[in-house]
Amino acid sequence: HGEVKVWNVAARKETATVRAFQKDDVRCLVFSSDGASIAAGGPSGVKFRYLRAGLEKNGFDASDLEANALAFSPDGKRLAVGTQDGPVVLLDTAAGKIEATIKAHERPVRGVAFSPDGRWLVSGGFDHLLKLWNGAR
Repeated sequence: HGEVKVWNVAARKETATVRAFQKDDVRCLVFSSDGASIAAGGPSGVKFRYLRAGLEKNGFDASDLEANALAFSPDGKRLAVGTQDGPVVLLDTAAGKIEATIKAHERPVRGVAFSPDGRWLVSGGFDHLLKLWNGAR
């Protein structure tokens, strides 16, 4: 319950377990493009962890965000969080702090994605809207 297991697909074996949440399920998962970091989101917040050689390393928790969707920027420096109450929150992954909060939707956000060059961020929600944001800050 609330665990994320990292698997080596070629070897068909588990390489790490990230203990995400004690009480709640994991709603969303994402790897950074270099595979060095992982983020998990759910009703109890966001867990960001560095993974090296299959071991869970330090990171940060953002327990005040009820996450429905996650996306790393292509350079891995930001994590976009689509929330249950409508905003999209950008987290600085190095500092573990909120960089920006975008009043994106009136209803829950169900998807977020960065363009491959990091210039754009798109969000989609239960309000039946797709919104495009300039992601290059």
